[in-house]
Amino acid sequence: MRSYCYLLVGLFSLFFVSCKDPDDIGEGLVPTPGINYIDTLRCDFKTVEDDSIWTSNNSGVLVGNYYDNQFGRTSTTIYTQFLLPTNEVNLSPADSLTYSVDSLMLYLLVTNYYGKYSFKQEWEIDELDSTKLDVNTKYYSDNSQPVLRSVLDTIQTIDIGENFKETVVAIRLSNALGNKFLNNQNPADMVDNNTFTNYFKGLRIRTKPVNKNDTGAVFTVNLEDAKTLLKLFYHSSGDTSQQNYSFIINNNSAHYYNDTRSEPDGTLADSVIKKVAETATNLMLIQADGGLQIMGKFGAVETLKPMALNRAILTVFVDENAGGTGFDLPPQLIIYPLLSEGGKPNNNAVISEVNYNHSEKKYEFNITSYLQNLIFQKLPNYGFTIQVSDNKLAVHRAVLGNWEHPTKKPLIELFYTKKE
Repeated sequence: MRSYCYLLVGLFSLFFVSCKDPDDIGEGLVPTPGINYIDTLRCDFKTVEDDSIWTSNNSGVLVGNYYDNQFGRTSTTIYTQFLLPTNEVNLSPADSLTYSVDSLMLYLLVTNYYGKYSFKQEWEIDELDSTKLDVNTKYYSDNSQPVLRSVLDTIQTIDIGENFKETVVAIRLSNALGNKFLNNQNPADMVDNNTFTNYFKGLRIRTKPVNKNDTGAVFTVNLEDAKTLLKLFYHSSGDTSQQNYSFIINNNSAHYYNDTRSEPDGTLADSVIKKVAETATNLMLIQADGGLQIMGKFGAVETLKPMALNRAILTVFVDENAGGTGFDLPPQLIIYPLLSEGGKPNNNAVISEVNYNHSEKKYEFNITSYLQNLIFQKLPNYGFTIQVSDNKLAVHRAVLGNWEHPTKKPLIELFYTKKE
């Protein structure tokens, strides 16, 4: 999971800025007499599969199925608890009356999507089984939970309309689940949220896989918004007017999503990861939601110490022809240093984060401070990773040029000073 960078000797032009002393690198950049240069570094980037990501107890989660003929299939699933808004709940207090479920509705606030929403995916909603989710546990994108039974009323599809805007999707669940709440014979099960979440573990929410020709979509759902809830409609034999009760989700309820990727064989991602033919050196790939990341590592950069580094810029270029059309590019990319050789990123130490330059089809990172620290051995040289910034709430992806690409090669420029 590591790659190495090395210096290409070559002086391209002279500049007019220098530092007072090599120890003052990056501190003010005060002009003093000296000869200034631009050199380049080369880095053999490598595309690798990303690690699982922490997805629990965020308000935004992903659900849906999406097929990308360049990256393969992505399937995302929500696991969530529901809570009582009040304690001591008894929905059928009078023994002399009969209480009947009219409907049980699940409402999800959909705030965004990635893919083709026009293909209407079928819902699969299941009641969670024996394992109780814990709000204090960190759940990751590769965690799953056992289920007890399907609680979907009939076949239903997700439909967000032709002109998408933030919308609430309504899904009818089975009356059998509604009766679990309405005609519960043990009032202790609904005394408080501790007993209730033991009684009702929650729901698994997902869609059926789409065909390769349908593309599909992954949807962003805001679970903690008041519009997302489980609502029971019912009436009693003594009163024909309809009553209702809502079960809620908030930051006190455990919830997360997981994702799985499959069917990569023969895709561009498969070729790049496995270094098939020239694609591994021509291209590098990046994908959000724990998909793909780009990793690299500089070599013996301490040999550059005699220079006063004024600026270091890494630029990567998008290959739209290789990536195909109709796929949204990541709005931002971010670089993190690694915590160990080939290890996890240090997410608390951002090297650089940049917006996509639409007009020039590139991402341009300022890596000056990071390279300075490596040169003067103020940081361990474990390497770095390039990822999609909003890694938890999208499946954006991009195809970038690598060093053997005919027109989209990366560029690493060093602007530095040597004293006369």
